[in-house]
Amino acid sequence: MSIQNIITYVSILVWSTIPFRHTGNKYFYFFYFTALMDPLTLYLRLVFHSSSNFFYMPLQYLTLIALFNKQIIIKNKVPIIILLVIIGLINIKIDLLRDLLLNSLIIFSILLKLFVELFTSTFKQKLLNLFLITLILNMVLMIFQFLGVYTGYLNGYFYFYIAIILEIFIGLFFWIFKEDNPKLLIKLNNR
Repeated sequence: MSIQNIITYVSILVWSTIPFRHTGNKYFYFFYFTALMDPLTLYLRLVFHSSSNFFYMPLQYLTLIALFNKQIIIKNKVPIIILLVIIGLINIKIDLLRDLLLNSLIIFSILLKLFVELFTSTFKQKLLNLFLITLILNMVLMIFQFLGVYTGYLNGYFYFYIAIILEIFIGLFFWIFKEDNPKLLIKLNNR
């Protein structure tokens, strides 16, 4: 077994267990949909010998939706479902460039939502939330993975696996800490 396969399987193992740790918490579904991405892609590749990343885009979209509160999701369920169907249909026959661009757009939307939450926490509640900062770091790593592989920038696959190793450590962080851990909230002075 190659080192790349070992890194991939360890990452899948770590990220697949995170939702169990966050059951009943605000970010449970975020972690749940994130945890499904790699195993489903690996399943497609091993069982059907497909190079498809078919599940990534719809699951990225569901990860974005999971960041909103339940009332917003219920109020907007029809447009959310319609957009999910459209994403699924687009994703059936999509080339690599469009796949990367649309996935990156969804990840940027996730980043924007997380930055809004961090801004609210930092400036309105006067708390620096290390949990949100770590989530943001993880999403930035995902963007670099996509861009590194697509552009081949300085051996993009090397950077892809470095990012996966970093994501393993971030996953261990999320496995150890929940979002409600008071150690992750740093009170800011009111100066």
